[in-house]
Amino acid sequence: MRDSVEPAGREVRNRRAEPCADSWRRSATRLHVHVNTLRYRIRRIEDLTGRDLGTLEDRVDFFLALRATRPASSL
Repeated sequence: MRDSVEPAGREVRNRRAEPCADSWRRSATRLHVHVNTLRYRIRRIEDLTGRDLGTLEDRVDFFLALRATRPASSL
């Protein structure tokens, strides 16, 4: 999964964003991007991975994958 979404994944990791699952606008604000940019990037990640971030199972998988790629010092 990481190889297929590396540009998008790197962006999320570089900004050390925590998900704001309840609000597109709040998530976009935390990432310092426009809400439409965030929606596009999420759609792109879904297209590349074949996963649906609208489901809890896929969100948890992505959350754990992003956590696993963080250096131990940032946890």
